[in-house]
Amino acid sequence: MTPVPLKTQVKRIVSCEFRFRCPRQWDALAPTPNADIRHCGTCARDVYFCHDAEQLVNHARAGHCVEILQEDTARGERLLLGMP
Repeated sequence: MTPVPLKTQVKRIVSCEFRFRCPRQWDALAPTPNADIRHCGTCARDVYFCHDAEQLVNHARAGHCVEILQEDTARGERLLLGMP
């Protein structure tokens, strides 16, 4: 089965502020058995891909690092990785 590209699976998150913005890219992180979780060898933390605002809020409350697809009116869509 061919995986569906992440951009087609998510609702764009319009607004989110990050306490920490990570310079790493999702594709550079180590895959895990769960397609929505990658592992960062630099900080030794798991990073969770959030498909919607509810997942983002839940992971932010848990103190997790996340990757989101954000809609930015000035820049268009962009992927952001870090800690909200």
